[in-house]
Amino acid sequence: MPQVFGRYLLIQRLSRGGMGEIFLAKHGLAGFEKLAVIKKVLPHLAADEQFISRFVDEAQVAIKLSHVNVAQVFEVGRVGAEYFLALEYIEGRDLRRILTVLGQRQRRIPVDLALFIARELANGLAYAHRRTASDGSSLNLVHCDISPPMSWCRSRARPRSSTSASPRVRCAPPPPIPSSGSASSATWRPSS
Repeated sequence: MPQVFGRYLLIQRLSRGGMGEIFLAKHGLAGFEKLAVIKKVLPHLAADEQFISRFVDEAQVAIKLSHVNVAQVFEVGRVGAEYFLALEYIEGRDLRRILTVLGQRQRRIPVDLALFIARELANGLAYAHRRTASDGSSLNLVHCDISPPMSWCRSRARPRSSTSASPRVRCAPPPPIPSSGSASSATWRPSS
């Protein structure tokens, strides 16, 4: 699969939906490579001027978000006729997958961990909702696609006396490619 895409090397296709394809990629000089996620707009949508306009508008908002609980957008670009977003790669699992595995084992997320995850997701959403324009006016951003598959969790072990890991949750990823439907289907959009 390795395929050059602009300054990125696409390593693996992670998924494909009705609006785009998502790839694990790396970029940087040999020995200094960094992983990223590339979201490519499907070719038939790249020809739709209204779709691309919404895609660019949403990306302009998302690229300005910088918070520990929101996956960072690194770049919005085009390679040939293909539009894409380059996003921070978050090593971990999406919340849907975690819940599925726990369900198969007939277990549940402990209440304190569930509350921690909810708080961290809320922190990321609150940050985005409070963002202001350069003139100080509110952007009134609302995330329109917060769901278990859009919420990524990773854990990092911290030095502790027990063997448990201390989780770090990221509200992720920021904007998926907006649908070809109404503006309300975009991930980050002004609230009404």
